[in-house]
Amino acid sequence: MSQEQRTGNTVDKHFSRRTCLITGGAGFLGSHLCLRLLQAGARIVVFDAAEKTDRTLLSAFGLTNDVEYVEGDIRVHDDVRKLSRWPFDFVFHLAAQPISGLSNLERQATIDVNAGGTRNLCSVLAGNANVMVLASSACSYGIPAQGASPLRESEPLRAGFYSYTESKQKAEQELRNAVGLRKIIGRFVNIYGPGDRHFSRIIPRTIRQLLEGEPLALTRGDGSTVLDFLYVDEAIDGFLRLAHHAANSDDDAPEVFNFGIGSANATSIRELVHKISEIYDDTQRNLIVNEATLEPPMVKFLDATKAQTELKWTPHVLLDEGLRKTLDWYRLHIDELAHLEDQEYPLLAYAN
Repeated sequence: MSQEQRTGNTVDKHFSRRTCLITGGAGFLGSHLCLRLLQAGARIVVFDAAEKTDRTLLSAFGLTNDVEYVEGDIRVHDDVRKLSRWPFDFVFHLAAQPISGLSNLERQATIDVNAGGTRNLCSVLAGNANVMVLASSACSYGIPAQGASPLRESEPLRAGFYSYTESKQKAEQELRNAVGLRKIIGRFVNIYGPGDRHFSRIIPRTIRQLLEGEPLALTRGDGSTVLDFLYVDEAIDGFLRLAHHAANSDDDAPEVFNFGIGSANATSIRELVHKISEIYDDTQRNLIVNEATLEPPMVKFLDATKAQTELKWTPHVLLDEGLRKTLDWYRLHIDELAHLEDQEYPLLAYAN
């Protein structure tokens, strides 16, 4: 089911004429969420560290003038207080430092953004917002025990290789501690699709290598880690269903829902790169493999039965189709992301 087919369904209609805040709304996920909510007839306020005049993905989508735009740093309480002049029906908290490798280089900054920013937002919006949806991650589960996947929401949270895991766990706790609003948590597997500027991630990185005629290189390890990947439209549908569910819940404790396709979609990093190469031009290429493994190889994917049952969330775009859609977009638009690219870090991450 395409985004266009989904627009107009009963979940989307729930957001018509509602005032929605999207933190990190100029980024990859935020821009796609803005597009979906605007099509549903919502009023959108975007809070983002990027200046409104910057060339962001939001501007690439032509949406900057369709939203109320507030510039600010989620870590700075006075910046977040700019949002207190609106009553919000829904808050989608996506603002984060999302790069795992960077989190180990800048641990405190990552925690300040991901956990401290969540605390600031909850403090300012207490009593001034109805529902808050926190974009969390499969990384919150940490390094899974052998054979533990698919991970269910009841799985205990473990330590991770990256500080990003700690920051997401702390962000979830900040939301649990919040008062004065309904709240809900979505833990998503690795989200990919058109417009992701973070070329340290394996899918956009591999696509760029192909488009620029470079050798395909794994950034660490032998590619044996097995992960699940979720097309961006499926994640956006999950966000809306989370918000709709929380709006109709009287439970003070935030529910947690997993979002991923699971064993049918999970693939090793090596297999993923080969798949992208074959979809690109039907060619199987050799991989340059870095034998030094910076993190323990793992098998990690989620059980999304709860979201499928209680939220009626059904993913339709499997990996092959999603990769084709993503490749088609980058063939036409990759140059538009050059100025937005994140740095290359000594510790590169596969996961969001």
